[in-house]
Amino acid sequence: MNRRAVNATDEADLDEYEADVVDDDPADVYEDDEIYDEAPGAPRSLGLILTIGGILGFIGAFVLTIERIEMLLDSSYLPTCSIDSVLQCSTVMTSSQASVFGFPNPLIGVFAFPLVILTGVLVLARVALPSWYWLWFLVGTTYGLLFVGWLIPQSLYEIRALCPYCMVVWACVIPIFWRTLAYTLAGGHFGERVAGNALVRVIGRWWWVLTLVTYAVVLTLVLTAFPYYFF
Repeated sequence: MNRRAVNATDEADLDEYEADVVDDDPADVYEDDEIYDEAPGAPRSLGLILTIGGILGFIGAFVLTIERIEMLLDSSYLPTCSIDSVLQCSTVMTSSQASVFGFPNPLIGVFAFPLVILTGVLVLARVALPSWYWLWFLVGTTYGLLFVGWLIPQSLYEIRALCPYCMVVWACVIPIFWRTLAYTLAGGHFGERVAGNALVRVIGRWWWVLTLVTYAVVLTLVLTAFPYYFF
């Protein structure tokens, strides 16, 4: 084969390669990325927060329930979280605020946190839950935050005592709410128009900052309510 024939063969191969590249669908090039982006289910971080927060919250609520039962059975029983005049679970648990609906508040957590745990596990398993589920779940977490937001000042300024197990529940409810709110809004469960809103996008990205700010506010309230104890 002469030089001219070899060059013609090389040019033909080059033309065929260029044609293949041009004909390739751009979507094929990023196929793996698209498959990842379209994977069902919510973000893994949401699943972790719901699972871990749900477990810790359930433990706190369950222990509080057991302690309350012990107090009902034995009026002289001293809860394990009654440490001193400020860290005093018994004072908190015998207050009227501890049974807002006619039964001990921790029972709400005993029944609610398993649902939070289940939701977290389903998210980690990449199960795609419907929008109606997330909307109702957000209603539940919003109620939880509002209830905790009411109990905190009651504990600080009315009861004048802190319950360590209660504070564990506080610490769990706060990130559960903010992460759920961020995902439900930014994840399109309220519609694409809401998901594209600038404020919603900020919440969706900076939910963890909102969580830290909420922690800082609660910590400030606790420190200022009992300055003689902490300083």
